Amino acid sequence: MDQFGFALHGNGSLPGPHQIANYFARLRPGLTYRDVPFDENGVPQLPHGFLVCEDFGTRGLGGDPYRATDPPDGTKGEDFFWFWRNIGHSGKTGDDLGRWGLGKTVYRAASRVGCMLGLTVRHSDGKKLLMGQAVLRIHKHDETEYAPEGFWCCGCNDADTPLFARDWLLTKGVSSAAVFSGEGSDSYGESIERLRSGELQALCVVDMFNEGLDIPAVDRVVMLRPTESKITFLQ
Repeated sequence: MDQFGFALHGNGSLPGPHQIANYFARLRPGLTYRDVPFDENGVPQLPHGFLVCEDFGTRGLGGDPYRATDPPDGTKGEDFFWFWRNIGHSGKTGDDLGRWGLGKTVYRAASRVGCMLGLTVRHSDGKKLLMGQAVLRIHKHDETEYAPEGFWCCGCNDADTPLFARDWLLTKGVSSAAVFSGEGSDSYGESIERLRSGELQALCVVDMFNEGLDIPAVDRVVMLRPTESKITFLQ
């Protein structure tokens, strides 16, 4: 059975100033954008304390700590990469809890300094590895503006998103079609019938089925772009 521990510590429980300054040395330039003050020794002035979360039911984060890209499909044991360097996807499969890899984003999002530090003790080799992760506000570096998180967009016209979604789903083995107003769309009527019959598992559309369509077999709707219209959202 997994065991977890949570402890809220006051500022007085922090490690010594030299150690804290060492931890935050590389973060200091970025934290200026979060209005975090530092003293003359490079120690962040944060009177609010810190939260410690401990998981006693693991064997530590195994794998290559320097891996920066997704491992090949089927690769086992790259837990360090999946925890620290991947968001929105993980090495877990099936019904495994946490398989989307999003829970860890809460810690740095809630942090006053926008970061978290993690220590893993690995059963495989006995190593103790310390890692940190931070998210900044919108900021400039060398006159280039950076957003705190990464976002993607397929393009600027109505055809790009459904085509991208359809093609991506097809690579995952999900039978799909893309229906929109314009050249390159799959057949409207044929796609509807294929969806009703179960031949299609997904239909990617833009402004085509907002109202007047009822297919009982459809059990979920995923909105790939935001809308401020309550009517559009409910439809």
